[in-house]
Amino acid sequence: MKTIMFFTNAMLVLCLLIVINKAFANDYTSFDVVGDSISDGINPDSAEKYGWVHMLFGLDGAGQPAKSNTIFTIWPDIHATNHAVSGSKASDWAQPGALNEVISNDPDLVVLFIGGNDFFAYIADGELSPEEAYEYQTNLLTIIDTLRSNTPVPEIIIIDYYDLFDGYSTNLPAPYEAYRSMSGSAIIGNEMLRNIAESMNCYYLSIYNDFMRHCYGEELGDTEHLSPDYVDTPLTDFDIHPNTAGHNKLYERVYQQLVELKDIPKFIDLNMSTDSLTMKWSSGIAQSYVLERATNMIDPSFFLPIATNAGTPPDNVYTDTVSEIDRAFYRIRVQD
Repeated sequence: MKTIMFFTNAMLVLCLLIVINKAFANDYTSFDVVGDSISDGINPDSAEKYGWVHMLFGLDGAGQPAKSNTIFTIWPDIHATNHAVSGSKASDWAQPGALNEVISNDPDLVVLFIGGNDFFAYIADGELSPEEAYEYQTNLLTIIDTLRSNTPVPEIIIIDYYDLFDGYSTNLPAPYEAYRSMSGSAIIGNEMLRNIAESMNCYYLSIYNDFMRHCYGEELGDTEHLSPDYVDTPLTDFDIHPNTAGHNKLYERVYQQLVELKDIPKFIDLNMSTDSLTMKWSSGIAQSYVLERATNMIDPSFFLPIATNAGTPPDNVYTDTVSEIDRAFYRIRVQD
């Protein structure tokens, strides 16, 4: 049993105590990646495939030694597979049977990083139309529904996209006119991904800000360019894929997200008013939580259940009425 406890009274928070039994940390058994060439490992620095997934799996390449922190550092016995396919689109993965190999591995944790090729096709005529945006949304929802139709029902991490042009795509010269709407489309597309993640109880990992000012914007008017470059520069060497530094940033962000998943459930927020207390904790789709309350700690049996919540990633929220309570202890338990 993993337990999170904190102590409050009706007027103010007196102290905060988080008790985590690491022996009951959140464990996954099978991991997979659904994606395109970025996840497949296409890298302008390397003649062989070497990208963020290879780094996450502890492989060396592109002149880089193997990472010491890998997915196996977090879960030593996990079965890790990468089914990303270069050139693939969300529309391809949404086709009947396209996810069969992924599902055959019975993943309980999936990274979904797909859509870049869809959007390149969509903006070829200079804009992202509402119909195209709806098509992408429909395909992504189909992918999620198909993955979630399996047993076990997997947790899904959705990764959004970087803006290759750092917000300056409208300044692109010939022969790059087709990409002038990319900066605006990246904002629209990422907002769509965020909404899908929220509505489908998926974890949302944004890399948009991590890559901003590390791409081609310096040549287009960005006076605050940052080092290192995450893409192959200059613009005459244009490549949509991250270089080794870019893949390394992706690896760092995904690894950080996985470490956070390891600690589910984890108390993340507490808000109080004069008559209510709102608690938020990180949650997993395969878990169910019992929220208990006691008015003293003399006898642990005084904890009484006040709510049962199924996990609704990325977090669960509960508000308790405390207007008639001077002080209370709360405990969140994972149901066995």
